[in-house]
Amino acid sequence: MLVYYPHMDERLLAWAAGILDGEGCIAIYSCNKKDRKASFYQLYLQIGMRDEWTIKRFADIVDVVYS
Repeated sequence: MLVYYPHMDERLLAWAAGILDGEGCIAIYSCNKKDRKASFYQLYLQIGMRDEWTIKRFADIVDVVYS
């Protein structure tokens, strides 16, 4: 979860937003399992590019796990 802190550099967040907007995909899936009565939702975020440094930097800025 991205939490905004006042000390965060807005330029870095803007850079990350540009990477996500230009190279990324955001989707929300509704998941139903037979053993559950209620469905749940899963957030999916993907950035497709070959520059590994950029992906690692993005993950660092928005505090997500890169794998």
